[in-house]
Amino acid sequence: MTASETYVPVVELPQDVSEAIGKLSRDPSRPLRISYLAGPGDVGGTYTEWRAGHHDRRVPIATYSAMFYELVEKLGASAQVITAREVPKGETGQFTFKTVERPRLAKGRLAYFRGQANYATALVEAVAVFDPDVVIVSSDAPNSAWARLAKERKLVLTAHNTFWAMDENPETIVWKLKRKVLAFRSRALDGAICVSHESARQVSGMVGAGRKIRVPYPQVLKRYPLRELTKVQRLLYLGRVERAKGVFELLDAFTKLRSSYPELHLTFIGDGGALDLLSERTNAIENVSILGRLGAEEVHAELGNTDLLLCPTNREFNEGLAVVGLEAAAHGVPSAMSTVVPAREFLKDGCVVFTPNSADAIHEAVQKLIEDENAYQGLRRGTLTSRENVYDRTKSWGSQLGLLLSEL
Repeated sequence: MTASETYVPVVELPQDVSEAIGKLSRDPSRPLRISYLAGPGDVGGTYTEWRAGHHDRRVPIATYSAMFYELVEKLGASAQVITAREVPKGETGQFTFKTVERPRLAKGRLAYFRGQANYATALVEAVAVFDPDVVIVSSDAPNSAWARLAKERKLVLTAHNTFWAMDENPETIVWKLKRKVLAFRSRALDGAICVSHESARQVSGMVGAGRKIRVPYPQVLKRYPLRELTKVQRLLYLGRVERAKGVFELLDAFTKLRSSYPELHLTFIGDGGALDLLSERTNAIENVSILGRLGAEEVHAELGNTDLLLCPTNREFNEGLAVVGLEAAAHGVPSAMSTVVPAREFLKDGCVVFTPNSADAIHEAVQKLIEDENAYQGLRRGTLTSRENVYDRTKSWGSQLGLLLSEL
């Protein structure tokens, strides 16, 4: 990577940990080889930024892929990165990039399962060519490939989602069967790094005792000043604009709130399938701004000017974490979240929760904070612990992945 003052290291490993990881190599004559089956993000674009000495400036936090590149560089390892997206152009040094296309949206269950099976086989074949010692597999890759990926290798799951919504324990016959299949396939895993405590509980319940599981903290790159917050006036939604994310319940709650508190303002940041409909719905409503998708610095500028972050995810969406609550905490901004949002376990006293799928529940939660400034100030103080955790580089995904590998 090109030396640059703009890149903030986010992976910290003791020397003995690096040495322990190196021993995972099955061939002492060659460096450790790691295959990373990445999620849907633009890992190639992030690599280009990383190689130039930058974090990905499109994203408000350190990306998983940038932390993977940093970890591999620290270990002196060789790595294969498998993605469905475009790979970087030019020399990539110790990294080998491979495109494996995901199956297109299929019509019918048979076509869907055939597409997933072919995709799983393509992933396994690509990994076999590289012949790694360790495979890091994202949870959105087909779990039907896990056993074949683990053959004579260490296999670590990086779980960026939950398998069912938090506090929802589906007991239908279909879900019981799905859990049994997942539990059977999870036997191939040697460990997991999970995006939230809820994700870790679900994975732990599937793999059983004896597997190493770690939960990292998202990492904010810059330390932002704390603005003096006195009362709730500026509300912010940050994330995908989808119906299942509760954006319309939030809009309904805001409309009702504004009749009593005309100074309130609501801003939506993000892109998604419901953006056009949301724009239509807000045309006649004052004090609502829709900014669309913003870059990292623009997002942090908006967070620095808000009083309360709203994360109203509905039950039907399996929220993995909702990192936006921790991005807000970096500015000392508290959150109000539905109970299916796992980030609330990170934020603890820095957020309030409400029942999902309910505009009335959102209205009640926000109204209490408007009316009770002491409660709001208590929430703001509650963000301070979480704020420090997002700057603790030993808790980053890359650092925790390194520690997990050293324990295998």
